[in-house]
Amino acid sequence: MGMRVAVVKGLLGLGDPLDVNWLTPVIRASADLGGESFHDAIRLIRLHGGKDAARALVSCLEFDDPALRNHYNSYLISGIEFSPGGPKYSRQYHGPPNVELTPQEIKENRKILEELRTWLQEQQRPLPE
Repeated sequence: MGMRVAVVKGLLGLGDPLDVNWLTPVIRASADLGGESFHDAIRLIRLHGGKDAARALVSCLEFDDPALRNHYNSYLISGIEFSPGGPKYSRQYHGPPNVELTPQEIKENRKILEELRTWLQEQQRPLPE
């Protein structure tokens, strides 16, 4: 995955436009949230993905796990917020690492994830292939 990120950085350096589909697999495959590839992929999509950035990052969310014991969804939700046209939820989403969330926090996270899933569906245009 690190090689993929390096290639994308090189292509961007040559002036090629970013295809967000080049980097979404890096995010989805990231088991190491402290790894550079995961964070670089989010940053590159956010900065160079244009109108597709927020949708690409939302598509990587773990919608079915509002109580993740790591920052995976939190990092993505922050990246979404700072993407062009991205929904703003980073201050509301609960996601401290290695901390059990309360039932109320899980409920609030589930609501945010459902709102983001609905937002993604409402975009009604597929990501470019």
